[in-house]
Amino acid sequence: MSYTIIEEGIAKAKEIPTWSSVLVEYNHSKHPNEYICYDMNFSSVDLLSTTITGMCDAFLSIVKKYDKKVIVILEKILKM
Repeated sequence: MSYTIIEEGIAKAKEIPTWSSVLVEYNHSKHPNEYICYDMNFSSVDLLSTTITGMCDAFLSIVKKYDKKVIVILEKILKM
């Protein structure tokens, strides 16, 4: 996973016109194939879109702040 791919993915995510959101609860270690989804309703589509954009921007800021070392940590976690 490279920083460029993450950056491109976030740029594409910002272009998505509408979103729906769910909160997923699961116990991966005991029941990896069982999960519960809860709808997360925002008061408006704009608020949800703004929230997602803000989260994307915040993530990129953190990665840039730590000179992209976060990506190396994420790669190690994903390989576990």
